Amino acid sequence: KQGGIFGYIGQTTDLVFKDNNVTPDMSKTPPTSVNPFLGAGNYPSAVCYFEQRRVFAATDNAPQTVWMTKPATESNMSSSLPTNDGDAISFTLGAREQNRIRHLVPIDDLMAMTVGCEFRIYPAGGDIVAPATINARAQTYTGSSQVQPVTTNGTVLYVQAQGERVHELGYSGDSGTRVYRSNDLCRVAHHLFDDHTIVDMAYSAGSVGTLWVVRDDGQLMGLTYVPEEKVVA
Repeated sequence: KQGGIFGYIGQTTDLVFKDNNVTPDMSKTPPTSVNPFLGAGNYPSAVCYFEQRRVFAATDNAPQTVWMTKPATESNMSSSLPTNDGDAISFTLGAREQNRIRHLVPIDDLMAMTVGCEFRIYPAGGDIVAPATINARAQTYTGSSQVQPVTTNGTVLYVQAQGERVHELGYSGDSGTRVYRSNDLCRVAHHLFDDHTIVDMAYSAGSVGTLWVVRDDGQLMGLTYVPEEKVVA
């Protein structure tokens, strides 16, 4: 123990370990376990998996906060001091206004779909998600409704915050200059959605991919969607 912190001195596969004045490694400290989801108002409303971590987001008390477990665990939120790459991660999205996270969608990056904008969450300057590399950056400003988004061929299909349009979220550029763009897929048939909202959505994969949406009056509509062939009908 030095300065109130315990340091690592070694390990053994035998029944005995001799501490012959071993100098402690203060960069390796015992993990501290926390549970941020105890009590009313602290239950997450979005969850997914990303880079071998389980990801939670959006409690009533912290609507813009994201929590990631230690790699390859379901619920281990422990961390140590100083931090290392295998620690749990928590951070809050920075925005000009409160934007509650409604969905977490893992594609090549992790997309946090909020009420007012879409965030890209990714490891900055590294290939692994770690406390020192995690970064979040706003990409588009359409916002997402409560309808569960769907993913296909590296894109996210989601209902915008107002509930009356389906948008396609995909990226352009390479990994170093990646920017996500949002495109309104209802533009060529907007009359089918005017004065209505979308209440449910599902994607049917097959020889011809089809996105099915349910309108608030019970009408079912299908969108033929094959982005690699630039087919949207």
